Amino acid sequence: MQLNKIENTTLVLTGVFLLFSYYRLGSTTKNVNELWGSIDGSFRTLYIVSMFICALGFLALFIYLNTINKLGPLNKHCLYISLMGIVLFSVFWMPLSIYYLMKKKSKEDGLCFVKVLVLFTLFLVALSAFFVVYELQKVQDKSMLYKLSYYGMCYFFFHVFVLDFTTWSYHFF
Repeated sequence: MQLNKIENTTLVLTGVFLLFSYYRLGSTTKNVNELWGSIDGSFRTLYIVSMFICALGFLALFIYLNTINKLGPLNKHCLYISLMGIVLFSVFWMPLSIYYLMKKKSKEDGLCFVKVLVLFTLFLVALSAFFVVYELQKVQDKSMLYKLSYYGMCYFFFHVFVLDFTTWSYHFF
């Protein structure tokens, strides 16, 4: 069973909104490089390459979900909800991180609460990615597109948990 038109449209529109929001906030925020924390040099380059690999994994899964009929309705629904979770929770990361930087500079109260919100957002993205991998593991398929989707999303999970949730937050806070 493939994604239906409403699911596809919703996923594409929210994904475009996510990318646009990152672009818009990135181009209008002073000192946007502060979002990197102390990540710089070759590690930052590696991080950026990793983000593109994640995007390829996500795209491979999106194509897989729209071309293969090896998914049961529950499995397809769980994958769709998990992908939406990744996109929707990701929308909050950049504004919350910018808000944290603003509060930090002005030495306002509530800094710890905003920090917890940023970390919780990253955790929810990682949890959603974990559920994608969990659901994909149930699929009985040996096709190359499935393997690209599965291993791409395994890497995606690695990136959002190890690089974003743990490493980025360590360097940012």
